[in-house]
Amino acid sequence: MKRLFPSLVVFLLLACVVFADEEVPELNIGEVVVTATKEPVNILEAPSLISVVHDKDIEKKNVQAVDQAVANLLGVYNRRGKGLLDSLAAVSLQGMPKQERTLVLVNGIPVNDPYFAGVRIFEELQPEDVERIEVARGPFSSLYGGYAMGGVVNIFTKLPEERIFRFKLGYGSSWKSGEALDNLRNFYLSYGNKFSDKFRLFFSYGKRSTDGYPSGLNVQSKQPPTDYTGWIQTTDPQGNTRYIIGDKGNNWMNNKGLNISLAYNPGEKSQIIFTRLQGEFNYGYGAPNTYLRDKNGNPVWGYGTIKEGSFLDGPGGYGGNVTGFTYTIGGKVNTKISYGEFDSGDNWYITPDSKAATWSGGPGKLSLTNAGSKSFDAQWSFAKGSSSQWLFGLTYTRDRSDTRENKLTNWKDRYSLSDLTYQSMGKSRSFAVYLQNKIDLSEKVGLYIGGRGDWWRTYDGYVNQVGTQGYPKEYEARSDFAFSPKLAIVVKRSETTYIKGSIGKAFRSPTLYELYRTWTSGLTGITYAGNPGLKPERVTSFDLSYQHFLPAGELCICAFRNNMSDLIYLQDVQKNLKMYNNVGKAMSEGIGFEWRKIIGKDIFFTNFTLLRSEVTENIAKPSIVGKKLTALPHKLFNIGLTGNRGRTGYSIIGQYVGKVYNNDENTDVINGVYGSYDPYFLVNCKLTYNLSPKGKVAFSIDNLFNRDYYYYYKAPGREWLIEYSLEL
Repeated sequence: MKRLFPSLVVFLLLACVVFADEEVPELNIGEVVVTATKEPVNILEAPSLISVVHDKDIEKKNVQAVDQAVANLLGVYNRRGKGLLDSLAAVSLQGMPKQERTLVLVNGIPVNDPYFAGVRIFEELQPEDVERIEVARGPFSSLYGGYAMGGVVNIFTKLPEERIFRFKLGYGSSWKSGEALDNLRNFYLSYGNKFSDKFRLFFSYGKRSTDGYPSGLNVQSKQPPTDYTGWIQTTDPQGNTRYIIGDKGNNWMNNKGLNISLAYNPGEKSQIIFTRLQGEFNYGYGAPNTYLRDKNGNPVWGYGTIKEGSFLDGPGGYGGNVTGFTYTIGGKVNTKISYGEFDSGDNWYITPDSKAATWSGGPGKLSLTNAGSKSFDAQWSFAKGSSSQWLFGLTYTRDRSDTRENKLTNWKDRYSLSDLTYQSMGKSRSFAVYLQNKIDLSEKVGLYIGGRGDWWRTYDGYVNQVGTQGYPKEYEARSDFAFSPKLAIVVKRSETTYIKGSIGKAFRSPTLYELYRTWTSGLTGITYAGNPGLKPERVTSFDLSYQHFLPAGELCICAFRNNMSDLIYLQDVQKNLKMYNNVGKAMSEGIGFEWRKIIGKDIFFTNFTLLRSEVTENIAKPSIVGKKLTALPHKLFNIGLTGNRGRTGYSIIGQYVGKVYNNDENTDVINGVYGSYDPYFLVNCKLTYNLSPKGKVAFSIDNLFNRDYYYYYKAPGREWLIEYSLEL
């Protein structure tokens, strides 16, 4: 630790060297956004607290995955426990836990996976492709329907107005081998141009890979024999004694992404945009390590019922393809027609047999899911008089998923398929009508009134637990309806002070996983059953924000409360049977504070969010009433300094994330052990130097002070990255 302080001082001194032609920073106050209203509006007059992250902001930080770009915003919880190795990264907003309660769009196209509502595009879309990200907080089902319970994250990719060619190459590694991402390599290439005044093109390709580090440990409840050495006594997060007997090898990954975007302006007020994003993410593990030694010092790979297979984790991967088409026509009535497709590709993973598999091979299981969605949206907007603006729209969405499990004769060969052991599949569709009216009550008061009705239907449900009595099962179609109203007010107290408040309802339909995924554990004999009779989850939310613009600065204070009902919960129905049911109610509330200030040539920012959550009703498990919600930290804090000095750009950012419970009874109170979600404070920094007007080099350090913590898995320690980029 002591050796780091001189390094940090040198970093800050280099960052503050003054060159000629210094760039004056801006806070982007008063820019135009679209996510909160589906129409262009001044960010100050939008009926929600909005944050915007621009490509220049992303460049200042060491952003290697798109979700990391919003990690330091007010009230945003970004769960990414293993860095780039994490295949289940998530962003949640406004005290609403888990990704399935926050909607993510790419160029307006929904990309939450219909199977489980996660967002795979975070790992596949290259951060260099992003032009800006808009984060709209609060309930937005009145415009967007399902998932938009905590808010909306809308990612816009680049379509340049001038010729641009960019090449980027990077290499990094852990400070100490085996503690973070070893041998991280990245490559990026893009080209964009505008031809005449009508046609724009953007193309990019990027990839990242790393040899990783041992993120997974082999933790057992049974103590090794007394004549064995090398094992480590620990506990689980509940405090029960456990024994670490090895690790599962270096957790490696590689991803790649392709982006093709086209824009054509057939007329002065019309535009057609086409986007195709195609990505792939793969992960796996190197040779496992046993810590056990017998009395002669020889490695031991098991004892009793614990076999070599317990040291193994299999590989996996998935694709992610997004196709979007938007046609916009301006006039007295503005028309916008959008069509989007999301296809998860083959989402697969392999589970080696814990009793019979070895590192050299043996039996295993392949799980493969293919899911996708198609969406169509048509909207019309027009002004009626000078003080009223209307928005009307129709939406149709169709989702599907198909999951299969097959035995493998050799878990190291994905294609050594044998018997089909399980299959589940299902579909859903929804049709929606939405309406919004903005009324200017005066020059200083704007009122937004809106609502949306969603007719949702699930059908073609099928489950086959091969060889189990009572299977296969086919489920009848069923329907439900959700109405999501919203009322918001924007008050302009002065040219520098705005107050916003809203009340609204939002919902999410059950995922296809919750509806139809039924499986029985071979270890415990417990059956986990989907439930085709599930109803949508619902929330009623209130929020209030105050924004005051100081000379070269901004102050924001906000508060919110969410009352959730019909929460979907895994209920004990009978011995060895758990089923998803709508059995719960809960609340979450919070207050937030943010201050941004231009200090000379720098931007200083800090924000703090205090959250409180509580389960208020659970028919399935009354003992958790009064407990905190899982997957939701109680405190979030960020502080940072970014800036430019002539040829030098720099950032140093600290992030604190409070304790997260993974157990609904909140008994996982022990930190610093495998399986725990520890509170942590990390410091990340980046220094960029422009070698010429076209080329620059950047050096980044993540986890500067080598914070040692767990986020279920062992989190990465200190790591560095050096990058060179060329723009022509």
